[in-house]
Amino acid sequence: EASISLEIDRFRGERYSFDPDEGFRNEDQQLVVKEDVEHALGELGERGYRFLQAVVNLYRAGKSDRAYGGVTWADILAEIRELGGQYPSPRDIAILKSYKLYYKTGSRRYPTHTIPEEIIEVVETALKERKSKY
Repeated sequence: EASISLEIDRFRGERYSFDPDEGFRNEDQQLVVKEDVEHALGELGERGYRFLQAVVNLYRAGKSDRAYGGVTWADILAEIRELGGQYPSPRDIAILKSYKLYYKTGSRRYPTHTIPEEIIEVVETALKERKSKY
């Protein structure tokens, strides 16, 4: 039996947020998420943009596995290839994780990768605003 592993330890929503160190807060975190996307793209450039866009596209196409909470690595790489981008480096992944934009989810047997659902729309909007650069 595969156990599900969720690294997601926070919620950054439009009306409230949760952080394990600060608890629940009644505040909009959407602007903070948008700034995090901008900072991450500032560091990663096109590779970061294509990676985030691939995950958003797969989520919008219904390819997200609800049971394991994300999309497969193979699907992400195929989508990046279709977008004409380069594959992400381990450093790229670490930077996206540090901004809490990307999480490895699923299980050891069935690993998946995700952007938390509550920030998908904000990430997508930030990507659209930067699209002309890539």
